[in-house]
Amino acid sequence: MTIAQIACFLKAAECRNISKAAGQMYISQPSLSKHITLLEEELGLRLFERKSQGVSLTKSGEIMRDFFLSAKEQYETAILTAKQYDKEPVRTLRVVCIEGSDISFFYPKFNQILQEKNAKIQLLLEGYNYSSMIQGLQSGSIDVALAISCNFKESKDIAVQHLFTIGGKVLIGNNHPLAKKEKLSPADFRGQTLYSLAPSTMSQSHRSYYTEQFRKRGIEIEISYLPSLSSIFTKLQSGSGFAIVGDWIMIPHNMYVCTFPDDPLDFSFDMGIAWKPKKCSSVTKEFIQIITEYYGARAMLNSEAK
Repeated sequence: MTIAQIACFLKAAECRNISKAAGQMYISQPSLSKHITLLEEELGLRLFERKSQGVSLTKSGEIMRDFFLSAKEQYETAILTAKQYDKEPVRTLRVVCIEGSDISFFYPKFNQILQEKNAKIQLLLEGYNYSSMIQGLQSGSIDVALAISCNFKESKDIAVQHLFTIGGKVLIGNNHPLAKKEKLSPADFRGQTLYSLAPSTMSQSHRSYYTEQFRKRGIEIEISYLPSLSSIFTKLQSGSGFAIVGDWIMIPHNMYVCTFPDDPLDFSFDMGIAWKPKKCSSVTKEFIQIITEYYGARAMLNSEAK
């Protein structure tokens, strides 16, 4: 079935005369008749009663005429809407994630969600440390930030919405003495230094979360605060201390991911989206609504499945 076949059928139904319909469409009578015959064969219906003075629609023909006219109207409306949408400019959104993030955890999914919602929003990504991230939100130099939710909660002028939970891991450098040990346990880290981001960029509750699993095992560790992930990785490369990072962080090749087969350490992080309501543009509001609705609906489905 082709658009040409449908057009010939509708024109013949309107004119009730094959020759007249062909003349108005600027095609030959045999060509128009062929189109109608092919359409009848494909539908398995007889659409016209052929008479010497012209043609008239059968009952089946009347039904198909009404259907095709309705479909034609919907098609034209859809084309007009699509053309109007195509003329809309692509809007940009400045999105910041924590430095060293593996954006494959969220970027392809965000783009897919925006495409499904027909939102013409282009994401411009950058990597910041937490301090710069919060300053950027407060100044309006960035629109939204993606990172651990609790790190925004102490900034009263910044709103944060939970999106999803992700796992974490313990890292040491390949030069660390424990990297050569065949089987690790949490007790091996007794007295070790945990390198973490500076207190000014992290809530007290979150800083405690890093040490809690060691303390409940009676293991005391030291904490040294650094300003950025890059500075933490530099310390680890020297062969001293360890770090706890989320699964969304890209691990340098000279790092060792620790496993504890007999006494696993279970770290997980609530990832969220943060923004400053007083500096929230229309595109920022639209993006936040689309993303939070998607992850909210997804969480509800997962809860119902359980």
